[in-house]
Amino acid sequence: MQLNAEWGIECQDNGIVESLVEAVENEKRIILEPEAIKSEFEQLNASLPELPQQPPEGDVKPKWNRPSASGQVWLKPIGVTNNPIEEGRRFDLPEDDLHFSKTRPSGVKIGDLMLLYGIGATRFLGVFEVLDEPRKSTEAEMLISPWRKRWPWSVTGKNLSPHFGAYWATQNLWASEQVEEFLQQNSGGTITANGGDSLGALNYGQDKLRLSSEFASFVLGKIFSFEESKA
Repeated sequence: MQLNAEWGIECQDNGIVESLVEAVENEKRIILEPEAIKSEFEQLNASLPELPQQPPEGDVKPKWNRPSASGQVWLKPIGVTNNPIEEGRRFDLPEDDLHFSKTRPSGVKIGDLMLLYGIGATRFLGVFEVLDEPRKSTEAEMLISPWRKRWPWSVTGKNLSPHFGAYWATQNLWASEQVEEFLQQNSGGTITANGGDSLGALNYGQDKLRLSSEFASFVLGKIFSFEESKA
């Protein structure tokens, strides 16, 4: 604050917020006379270049393009039973590592989409695009982060739904309800790529589950509609 640096900070800890408010209120202030403020404003305004009446062609903000779900779409559980996903957690980073168990995630390819599912939260959290081939953590990485011994494989994911990932807890896209709604609207439809009509494989500790293209499009359509409304 002394260097006049402007930061945007999000904080939900009431104690910290109250202490910051108190510190600002106790700070000494210099009250400027109206004429002094007007004079400084006029000087600054005179030094600004004249702005064009219309933005130059090509400077218009590009329209958000809905990602294609034509390739493989995987359901990717996030969290474990003894460390579930809590509602305060956000999934809005531009990129993030998605981790898998001790077996190399066969079938996962660059360009595949990962629909994140929160263990404990039992809701969908967002969509990531796979950017690289699966890689295994080194011994040094496992030494620094022992949890990697259980989840040594990973891929880098590009976040296709940062807005939804920030507010997933308020959207309540419950996995069980989406399955039920899809099957009601699509008699004889399937949920998984191998013809299953449920997500029951998650109960057996699967670290990924390939979805049918129809069910994947059904869920991703809702997430991307929300994303498009915020773009």
